[in-house]
Amino acid sequence: MTRETEALKAYRKIVNEDLMQSVCFAEEGGARTGVFSAVVTIWLMIFQRLNGDKTLKAAVCELRSGNSRQLLEQESSRVRRGKISGATGGYSRARSRLSVSLVEQIADRIASALASTHRLTQYQGRKVFVIDGSTIRIAHTEENRKKYPQYRNQHGLAHFPLVHVGVATDALTGIAIRPAYGAYNGKESVDELSLSEELFSRIPKGSIVMGDRFYGNPRFAATAAASGHDCVCRVKEINSKRYLGTPSTKSGECDLEWKSARSRTGKTYSVSGRLIWHTAERKGYRPLRLVLFTTLKLPASEIVELYRLRWNVELDLRDIKSVLDMDMLNAKSPEMLAKEL
Repeated sequence: MTRETEALKAYRKIVNEDLMQSVCFAEEGGARTGVFSAVVTIWLMIFQRLNGDKTLKAAVCELRSGNSRQLLEQESSRVRRGKISGATGGYSRARSRLSVSLVEQIADRIASALASTHRLTQYQGRKVFVIDGSTIRIAHTEENRKKYPQYRNQHGLAHFPLVHVGVATDALTGIAIRPAYGAYNGKESVDELSLSEELFSRIPKGSIVMGDRFYGNPRFAATAAASGHDCVCRVKEINSKRYLGTPSTKSGECDLEWKSARSRTGKTYSVSGRLIWHTAERKGYRPLRLVLFTTLKLPASEIVELYRLRWNVELDLRDIKSVLDMDMLNAKSPEMLAKEL
């Protein structure tokens, strides 16, 4: 069974008739949409991302003769008569007609439903999410360049606009929720910390959020706490030395009231928690010194084991970009980019 067939089977279970009536019908205002209803159009966009040939033509051919016909056989007489056109204009217009809010609602429903099918979804009764960031190149169009300016380095201006993406991935199921994103460059650029703050609002209250050394600062920890989450984040050694110096033992912990310096906006961050230091040793590898900050009350040994889950997500993000060809999106406008993401 191909991954497209498996995905369609899951999609049909989740995006069923009840969901179509409660969400899609309301968005479409009850208007007839022909063959390319919202449910069909969103599925074909998923199919494009899973399929090696990501063209509109390949998606329409799949609808005419592939497994995707199952979405239409009960509702369209044109399908039963084999009268679906092979032209891509109808599908292209349907993609443009979709509202971003509808696509976001469907994406959220799919992520939630997929998570519920896993046997192990919580760590000691709580969800665990790993926050990480990445960049994606997008098509070189006037609209995209205006919203997402190109990156400049010592060699000059890059050709492709660059999008900054923040992802929260369930550490136990591997499911990534709907990402946060913004410009990587320009006056309206956003950093990974800002993207993480947007993700906190989408994560179930009372979750545990984890971040690597980039997120090891009071802003990340304090914002997570204010959003109703506990955190575990790795602290850069150069920063941890200000609090610990050089620890005399390989493992230990101490309480810490973590405060940030005043930012340009005049805002400061403060959060109470613990610093935990641990030296991980493995035969054939150099000892690895970990310094973690956490607001959790769990034993230090459990915090270290919990943090190990972050590496799995690091591999997941790599796979998402490589297997699904997410390093480059051909969306010609910011609105279509939002739907693709």
